[in-house]
Amino acid sequence: MSDFVRIDRELSAARAAWEQGVEGKARVCARRAVALADQAWLVAAGDPVWQGDAMAHLRRIQQQAEFSLPVRQRLNA
Repeated sequence: MSDFVRIDRELSAARAAWEQGVEGKARVCARRAVALADQAWLVAAGDPVWQGDAMAHLRRIQQQAEFSLPVRQRLNA
C-alpha cells in the first residue's frame, strides 16, 4: 500500500471520527497521518528511515528549521 493511500485513510478516519464527535480518535488519526507523511518525506529526501511513534514525529518536526515557524508553532496547539 502506498504512503499516499495510508495517509489518506488516516485522514479519512480522522474526519469521520470528528464528524461523529469522537475528538480524541480524530486527533490520534491526524497525528498518525502526519507521522506517515513525515516518514515518506524523509525517505524522499534520502534520509535514513526514522522510526518513532506519531508524537515523536511531531516533536521531530517542531525542531526542524525546514518547516515554517507557523507550522511548527501549530504543532504545539
